Formats: sequence, C-alpha cells, structure tokens
Amino acid sequence: MIFFILFFTFLQTETPNIYSYKQINLDNTKDEPLKANFFDCKNTKHEKCDENNILIEHLGRTFTLKPENEKVLPSIISLLNKYKAPPQNIKEIVENLTSLESKEDPEIVSIRSGARSFAIYFVDSNEVDKITPSTLPNISIFLSSDKKLAETLDTPFPGIYGFNASERTHYRMKPTESYLSNIYTILIPILEEVTSETIKHYELCQLPVFYIFVSQKDSESLMKDLKPIFLKYKEKAKGAVVFYKQEKTNLKHFGISEEQLPAMINLTNKKKYKQVGLTKENTENFLENYFSESLTPYEASGEVPEDNSKRNLKVIVRNDYKKYYEDIKKDIIIVFHSPYCRYCVELKPLLEKLADLYNKYASKKIVIGTIDMVDNDMPEFTIHGFPTIYLLKGKTREAILFDQQRSFNNFIEFIHQNGYNKINLNKYLDKKEKEDL
Repeated sequence: MIFFILFFTFLQTETPNIYSYKQINLDNTKDEPLKANFFDCKNTKHEKCDENNILIEHLGRTFTLKPENEKVLPSIISLLNKYKAPPQNIKEIVENLTSLESKEDPEIVSIRSGARSFAIYFVDSNEVDKITPSTLPNISIFLSSDKKLAETLDTPFPGIYGFNASERTHYRMKPTESYLSNIYTILIPILEEVTSETIKHYELCQLPVFYIFVSQKDSESLMKDLKPIFLKYKEKAKGAVVFYKQEKTNLKHFGISEEQLPAMINLTNKKKYKQVGLTKENTENFLENYFSESLTPYEASGEVPEDNSKRNLKVIVRNDYKKYYEDIKKDIIIVFHSPYCRYCVELKPLLEKLADLYNKYASKKIVIGTIDMVDNDMPEFTIHGFPTIYLLKGKTREAILFDQQRSFNNFIEFIHQNGYNKINLNKYLDKKEKEDL
C-alpha cells in the first residue's frame, strides 16, 4: 500500500509579507492593525522589492498593488489571513476524489474522500473588494493567486472552482458581483424540493430558479428524468420542486391549472415564463430557449366586469391596461391591491366616492381604477405592499407614487399638484359635497 506523506502550504502559519518602497502604517486601518510583516525597501535590500509596486506574499500567493491603490491592502491581508492556500497537490485531489489512507489534515482528508464540499477563489488584486470574508459550516474555501493552477483545473481566472460533495459535482465559474453567491451556487442542490427554510438560499445564489409544481406521488419519477437536464445547466440555473397542495398553492397566479401539472415557472426581472405538461423533451427545449432569450413571457390577466363601462371606479386588467395608458389626455390614478388585504378593503368606499366626484366634474381629464395583483401581472411597476397607489401623469405618463395618509383631502391635493391636468376638485364641489368629505 502506498502511503502519501504530503505537506500542505496552508499548515504553515507565516504572517503575510509586504514589500514596499512606500512607508505603510500597519496600525492605520479601520478595524484593527494589519497582521503582516512590513519590509521597508528603501532601507532594506530584498530581491522581492519592486520600485513601482507594493508586493504582498503569503504561502505562495502573490498580489501586486500600485502605490495609489494602497487602500485595497487591508482587504488583501484580511483575505490571506482568513482563507487558507489550497493544498499543493490540489490537482491530484480533484482528479482522485476518493478515500485514501493519509496523514493529512482532517479537513483535507474529508475533502479528498469526497465527504466535504470545497471551493477555491482564484483572484488578483483587482478582485479582492468583491470578496466578503465569510465562514459557512459545510464548505471549505481556499484563496489562490495562481493562474497556472486555475488553468490546470480548467477554471477561469479570476474565477471559482468548486465541488459539491453530496452531489459529487464540479463547478468552474466566472465570479459574480459577490463571490459568496458563487458559493451558494455550489452548495444548493441542482434539483431538489424547496422548503420555507431553503427558499432564501436560492435568492443568494443569484441564478435563475425554475420552480417545478408537481404532485408528490409523481415527483420521484419526474426528478429522475429532469436531473440530467439540470445537471447540464448547473452553473446557470437551479431547479426547485414544489409539491402541489390544492389548499396551499395558488396556481391561478401563474396561469396554470391543476390539469396542466407537472409545470415549471421562472420569474426573472418581474417576468414570468412557464411550461406546462412537463416532459424530458419540453423541459430541455424550454431551458435552451430561455437561455437563448427566445421565450415569450407570460402575463396573467384578470377578467373585465361586464358592467365596467358603467362604473366610475374602473377595474383595470393586464389585457386592457394599454387602452387606459394610451389615452394620454387623461391623468390616471391606479390602486394596486389584493383581495386579501384588509387595508385595501377599507380603502374601497373612499375610492368609489372619489371616482364618483371626479367622474361628475372632470371625466375627460382623469380615470381612477384598481388592479388586482393576484390576477394580473404588472411588471412595469414596483409594488412593495398593498395598497400601492400611483398617478400616471397625462401626456408624459410619468409614474408618481402616492405616499401620504389615505384621506380625501390628500388625494385631491395630490392630483391637483402632480397631475398633468392640474384638476382642483375643491373648485367644483358644492357646500354639501365638501361637508360629506
């Protein structure tokens, strides 16, 4: 039996070394003094001194900085102290993720055996500000500046190499704005049931998530069919399986009926994409078309009431919104609501009274309407809660948020001050109408 006696750079405990012709105050940092050795190149000759750059070196990892970029130095030192250098034989470990008898560090033994997930950040001095030092319990993170090692592992530089131990899957990725999101991409399963506890992790990985609605009895066979497809897109997408329960899942919001299950939904930049009656074939086509940007978004629309033309408070739906929007002679007040919102229900009598008065005195200058956000998709608006109220200004269609106390007088003044037509309802109201308000 061959016993591997290996020495790993990360087992060393040297402090990072800084070589510079510029004097650097290691105590002058926001948090605490830098844990580093400083070599004054003006007074000490050293082969690593560079007249034009600051050189930082630690366990085979090297970073260079222009003197004017010294502000990045604390970030580099922090990362070098936070993250170990990858083992010198990391390439051999990656190629042979199997259990071997060894006198290695226990952490590396678990990595080598495929029992522990790990990642390597391959970075230069331009990337360090994108990395937020963090510790996650179920993954080891290493830091390297070695371009040749990245190339050997077929990983971009800068970039991230990762291995998910539970799925035995390798990742080779370009960095996102936050390197931590790449770590969640590695850790989150390619295709798995989503729960209330795990759903937040999907947001952290910053990849498109495809929610698959399926009955629990059909889920095992479907996941078996779809897993190889999602494996192909492992660095681009995640599949989140939702077990359909009639009393808990509102399929109507996604434009799906129970008869169309299993179905898949993606929500990206306020747009919905759906595929019903999932099969291996149409799932693969759907993902291919999604990433080639050739899919048409689905937009849910409610039904227009038959008596809507007689109503002063209009019910606006996705499919007829354009009609109101293009009538630019009129200001529009739109109230985005939900039938499950108590405040929306309480507001409705006030809105109806308001709509009656504006219809009586200024019907050619303004429309007041409501949009039920359970039944309608309105991706062009930012909705943080219900009710949300916007005025769409006549002619320009500038959207102005109403963020005051919801009273008659505040609405009247808001429309007068912000509307294109500058309607002053108080000018028209008689004494009794003002008293009623």
